[in-house]
Amino acid sequence: MNAQRTEDHGRRLAVLVRELLARESFETLADLTDALKTRCARLHLPCSPEEVTNAFRLVGSNHPLLAGFSTPGAPVASNDAPVSPDEARRILQRIRDRLGVPTPLVKPMPKVRQLTDDEIRARHFRQSQRRAFQLVQQEILDTAERVEQLEDKLTKEGE
Repeated sequence: MNAQRTEDHGRRLAVLVRELLARESFETLADLTDALKTRCARLHLPCSPEEVTNAFRLVGSNHPLLAGFSTPGAPVASNDAPVSPDEARRILQRIRDRLGVPTPLVKPMPKVRQLTDDEIRARHFRQSQRRAFQLVQQEILDTAERVEQLEDKLTKEGE
């Protein structure tokens, strides 16, 4: 009984999809999905992602959802063996050649040793020390300038 309700609801959503496609054209599947969800909300119909996908699959089986795009069927399991890194590079290069995309300059990452917690703490401590020294140095310079200003003021008043 529950499977029958789900199938009926999927058919209702498919009818809504057909109505939306008859009224306007959509550039992306996301636009069509948003329009369908909005329509379902106005009609107070529940609409789960699985039901939307099933409705699209049902409509797409005999009508293109988007102009210039074919609707994908059910996912197909791959029987291919794992691809080696060299083969993956060749496949990627063929795709780039077909699309006319230039090959990016890929630089290998340098091999570096991971820092230990003690080294991280030591670096942080040295940075903190350096910052504290800069603050003390700036305070000394500011104090010396204030002293000079006070001395100038006192000499001017004493004259």
